[in-house]
Amino acid sequence: MSEPTTSTDTTAAAAATAAGAPSKRGARQKHDVAYHTAKAAEQFKKLTDSVREIEKMQKKLNTSVRRFDESYLSKIGLAAKRESERRAAKRMRRSATSANCTFMKLTRITTPEMRVFMGFEPNDTTAMVAQRSIQIKFYDYVRKNGLQDPNNKKRIRLDDTLKPIFPEGTKETTTTDFNRYSWKHLQTSKNAGVVTAATAA
Repeated sequence: MSEPTTSTDTTAAAAATAAGAPSKRGARQKHDVAYHTAKAAEQFKKLTDSVREIEKMQKKLNTSVRRFDESYLSKIGLAAKRESERRAAKRMRRSATSANCTFMKLTRITTPEMRVFMGFEPNDTTAMVAQRSIQIKFYDYVRKNGLQDPNNKKRIRLDDTLKPIFPEGTKETTTTDFNRYSWKHLQTSKNAGVVTAATAA
């Protein structure tokens, strides 16, 4: 048979229960706090990682945009450069064509001195020649007769054959001056009045 429980035993058991209850509640609270702290730390780490990934993506995007801009601007610049070169080449071709037409066009000789130099009769008012032909004959004559200055090939001494086609008193000339002066012996829009007077004379 079991011994009857005394009031002393009951009181001790109640006291033990009362003493153990707070300790269990405190342990549970500590566990909950640690759990939630760990969860918060884990979420914060995930958030930090996400921010870093976004920053990396932003850097890559900025790099891609910069490269695209550089490539696009480069293509635009290259296209503009090619267009400018194409227009310049077109202008040069047009200018060369115009110049060639002018130099190769048959033009009436207006002075008897140039007619004689080119092999026509002095009074042959129908004599026509291209300005380019005058240049070729002049340079050939200069080379054959050694009229170039040995120290300066651009300077040309005038002999008795060449002096009549230059202004009176001219003893030497240059290739540039001759090219410019030779037009005065040809019929052009600038000297049309002179041509008319010479022809009429």
